Amino acid sequence: MSKLLLKYLANFPRSVKGVLLLCFDAVILGFSMLLAFAVRFDPASLEHQYRIFSNGVWVLMGLQLLALMISGLYRSVLRHAGTELLVLLLRSVLLGAGLFALLDLMLEEYRMPRSIIVMSASFAFLGLLSIRLMIRWIVRLHVVEPQQRENLQRVVIYGAGSAGLQLFESLRQEGTYQISAFVDDNPKLQGGLLRGKSILSFAGLQTLHANNPLDSVLLALPGVKHEQRKKILQQIRILKVGVRVLPTADQLMRGTADASQLQEVD
Repeated sequence: MSKLLLKYLANFPRSVKGVLLLCFDAVILGFSMLLAFAVRFDPASLEHQYRIFSNGVWVLMGLQLLALMISGLYRSVLRHAGTELLVLLLRSVLLGAGLFALLDLMLEEYRMPRSIIVMSASFAFLGLLSIRLMIRWIVRLHVVEPQQRENLQRVVIYGAGSAGLQLFESLRQEGTYQISAFVDDNPKLQGGLLRGKSILSFAGLQTLHANNPLDSVLLALPGVKHEQRKKILQQIRILKVGVRVLPTADQLMRGTADASQLQEVD
């Protein structure tokens, strides 16, 4: 239910998501102000002090929200935000606090202790950053990554030797494949793990494919003889799954193919 709700919210127009985030920010700014007062004043006089400086409190919060809006913070895409998010937030909070500090100097009715301005700005920065990092993490975990996994091709690498390992590292960096396991005909390797992936026999490959169909088998055996390669390909064709192979040693020697270039097999 929560995942469906997150997907529903993720599909909202950016303007709607911006308004929702603005509401969250207003709440965070309010809590930051209360926390600053709680740190600065004695609990017994907290309510009294808040009444004295209430005009300044609302103006400071309004200026902080205005600074957040004019900084372009609500136009950035949270799920892809990086260090620019940190810079935007810091600039916005400093701008809001700076504007209020100028107002504080000019108008008597909006006077507020400097410590409150500094502490509320600090707490606001931490709170605003935390809520964005939390939203980003939740969206990435429950929306973005599941969508990416759905689009990944499920494959196994046939060959748990050095060529298979190199192919695994290359595909992992590429990010378009979900590597389910390795397959190898060597009984000594079968049942082991390579980079956290199980090394299966051909029978294990059949079981894996039957339980959760694969998109392709990637043959990483550049050094095997032609007859052995042909035999392996005949076995794989039983599964009715796509097959791609790394170039043979002969092709690599002649320079007609790249070591990480996968070739389709008809």
